[in-house]
Amino acid sequence: MQIGRVDKFVWFKNFVRLFTDYKVHNSAKLTIVFILVTVAIEILLGLLIALLFNQKLKHLKAYRTIMLMPLFATPVAIGFLFLTIFYEEGGPINGLLIPLGYKIPGFLTQPGQ
Repeated sequence: MQIGRVDKFVWFKNFVRLFTDYKVHNSAKLTIVFILVTVAIEILLGLLIALLFNQKLKHLKAYRTIMLMPLFATPVAIGFLFLTIFYEEGGPINGLLIPLGYKIPGFLTQPGQ
């Protein structure tokens, strides 16, 4: 919208443009191909890894542990971020509250506060 220009209701021109624009068709086609290829690759890799771990291998427990480690990385990172944000001596929450005149709450050390 430009300043000083009166907006007009365009009825169904946007929908007509949507169905006739080659850029929209090309983008939709590319998206569908991308989805099909990536899903096929993920299913194939998952099946191959499942078949591999179903075999009798040496150190199978160690391999399974290594494969499961990324599952625990996100909760650990979120916990560390929580501790960093609510840290009483220099955390960003207290860094915002001190200039506003609030008393520094002990988020992690004084639960009843």
